[in-house]
Amino acid sequence: MAHTVHHITNAQNISTTSKVQFQGDKIIMTRKNNMLQICQINISGLSRHSHTALNHYNNNMKNDILAIQETLIDPTDASKDLPAFTNMESFYLLNDRGVSVSARSALKPQRVSELEDKTSDALWMTVNIASDITLIGNVYTNPNANTSNSLEKTLTNIDKARSYCSKQKIKNMVILGDFNSRNTIWKDSTTNKRGTDLAEYLSKYSLLCITPNAQTFLCTNGGSTIDLALLSPSMAAVHNATSVDGQVELFSGAPLRGHVPVIHQFIIAKSNNEKEKCMEYKDIKNTNWQIWKEELAMEIDQQIGNNVAHYNCPDMLWKKLISIIKGVNNTTIPTKQISRHSKPFWNPTLSNMSKTVQTAKKAMCVRYTPANIEAYTTAKSLFADKLVSEKNNWIRTKLETLNVIDSKIFWKNYKRTLTGQITESMGNLEENGILHTETKDKEDILFKTFFDGSHMSDANFDQSFGAEIEHTYDEIISTRPIHSHTSRHDNDFLNAEITLQEIESALVKQKNNAKSFDEDGLHPVIIKRFPAQALAVLHKIFNLCFSQGKWIWDTAMIVFTKKPGKPNYMKAGAYRPISLASYVGKLFEMVIEKRKKYRLRLCVDTTA
Repeated sequence: MAHTVHHITNAQNISTTSKVQFQGDKIIMTRKNNMLQICQINISGLSRHSHTALNHYNNNMKNDILAIQETLIDPTDASKDLPAFTNMESFYLLNDRGVSVSARSALKPQRVSELEDKTSDALWMTVNIASDITLIGNVYTNPNANTSNSLEKTLTNIDKARSYCSKQKIKNMVILGDFNSRNTIWKDSTTNKRGTDLAEYLSKYSLLCITPNAQTFLCTNGGSTIDLALLSPSMAAVHNATSVDGQVELFSGAPLRGHVPVIHQFIIAKSNNEKEKCMEYKDIKNTNWQIWKEELAMEIDQQIGNNVAHYNCPDMLWKKLISIIKGVNNTTIPTKQISRHSKPFWNPTLSNMSKTVQTAKKAMCVRYTPANIEAYTTAKSLFADKLVSEKNNWIRTKLETLNVIDSKIFWKNYKRTLTGQITESMGNLEENGILHTETKDKEDILFKTFFDGSHMSDANFDQSFGAEIEHTYDEIISTRPIHSHTSRHDNDFLNAEITLQEIESALVKQKNNAKSFDEDGLHPVIIKRFPAQALAVLHKIFNLCFSQGKWIWDTAMIVFTKKPGKPNYMKAGAYRPISLASYVGKLFEMVIEKRKKYRLRLCVDTTA
């Protein structure tokens, strides 16, 4: 059967777009900022030792995506915490041989469980590259003729993936794997039946095969090129280079026998929203609060002054107060930029040493000479030692002033911020079989899932339970107040005007260890430092709300976090909403709560 396979080798790219240098049989590729780098390897068993070595190698190479075949992790004995790779989110398919795929969290990787196939060892995920969705697959085809994991099963699974791309309008697809398919077309020394079948499939569906100009499996009696990457035309158009690393010993039997890492590079035009985002925060720890209080008091006197008594609408007065506070905050509270790389122990010395490392690295990439290599290695080593030293000094200084309880809080925060955990992020969401990538569409899906009450009309909703809750609520509303044995004085206290002392008492009890600012740009640390003028306005607002029965703090920020252990994070139900309500609203609640508790204690004492 005549067929044409579009095949790209490293040699074709050397003369055009790739900057490649040779050192022995190893290809040294220059890594640019606009490149996506993918590494694939058949590890022949992901043991503790091989995982440590592979994790170190992967981190040094700065790979964006890592695909592993034949992890050989026993699904019956696998621990709950599967091996993770630094700064990456990993997905595993545990079966006869096993595969895994990992990606940097910045790419927003999401597992596509509907495409998984344990028979053919196929695992899939989507990543966001330059605002486009790319489907990444990792497959393993067993060379044993007696196994159910055949090339035919693999190609059937790829057919399913192509249909998924067509349905979701995904144009970018990369299929990585050990196909155990040999063909001289992709520079192997021979052709077998699987190689012929795979070549026909690639020709039929216009997929492009990417291989290095080297063997990907080594053995003493002759190696082979069986670790391939299959690309959609759109990804082949941005392919830059592919090489093997024949020197690193990541596989059993190295360097005489085993699979070698295969590195693929793609030139990606990064979009603006893909650049590293730095969040700007108010630096309340380095604020001169005396100046802040004086400025706020002066502005309130000028803009509100004695007119506070004339306000009858709590919402208008609250908006006026918040406007003044925001203006003062912008001029008196310094700001700082924080990214996911920000560290509390960072200082100018580390910044200068980091720049030295980057400069040495650039020089080494331009001229790969022994002198440049040594300069880069030395700078990197000195920086690493200084980094550890500064971090340990920061920890020691912190702990010297902490008691037992504060120490527990410190270590909890330390583990969350400094131990390389994956940044929480939401990728694409699926609804009615359609994948949504736009922020507005995802917001609508989340709102319908959690806040519009549509779940109450679902077929699986317990209607009898809903009716019971409604009946109980109606009974509470319709029941007359129970006769109280408390005095009129006690009832007067319950409904009396809120005093300034009550607000100040609630402020003392309000915790100030919150991590975030609320919707109004306030933080407990700021509220606790309100001058007398601000407290007087707050006093007026609370009493207007209390006398008119109004609640004016009706907006909150909602953050969605992943529920652990969910198989598919493209479903909105796999997330949990967490709300950050108004701190001033909470302060008002504390005042009312204290009155209610006092009243209830009187009722209990009287009837006892």
